[in-house]
Amino acid sequence: MRPTEPDYLYGGNFGALTIQLNRSNCTSNNTPAQVFTVTLTGCAEEVGCDDIYACNYSPTVTLADPSLCCYENCANLQLFDSGGDGWEGAEYLISDVSGALVYSGTLDAGAYELLPLCVLIGCYSLAVTSGAGEAANFSAGGVTCGCTDPTACNFNVAADTDDGSCCDESCVTISAGGGSQDGQISWEIV
Repeated sequence: MRPTEPDYLYGGNFGALTIQLNRSNCTSNNTPAQVFTVTLTGCAEEVGCDDIYACNYSPTVTLADPSLCCYENCANLQLFDSGGDGWEGAEYLISDVSGALVYSGTLDAGAYELLPLCVLIGCYSLAVTSGAGEAANFSAGGVTCGCTDPTACNFNVAADTDDGSCCDESCVTISAGGGSQDGQISWEIV
């Protein structure tokens, strides 16, 4: 029996595959079928974009998925490690304004890695676990993030995309000044 459609195997360890060849179809002496065992092994597949015109093109892709190719709103995330041994468990987390995780990962080894990212137009937060634990906010697609609710105490007239930071209550305005020694004024919120 001959297959009518080709079968394709992608990545991973396939284990043992048994192939049966019936020689009675090939010769006139009706020799009994012979059984061959073949072990196929594959390398781990890398799914990604193989279009050289996309900003997230990867020459090491083994399984191309055109839906993953990014042609606009491209960003590069540069990961650094001064010790040269990777981040040792620390991760970067990129979330959108709803808190949904968009990207995450780590610097597995070495001192540097450049990661091409494809982000939708909007506002994002980048946090790194471990270490200082600081977060940075950024936008993609030329938008200005901030509070767009004019009734909120922290309304930002320049913002065209709401980043979820609007504060409707517990707002405090602190003013200091009005003298010749303004540089000597200090305050702290505890």
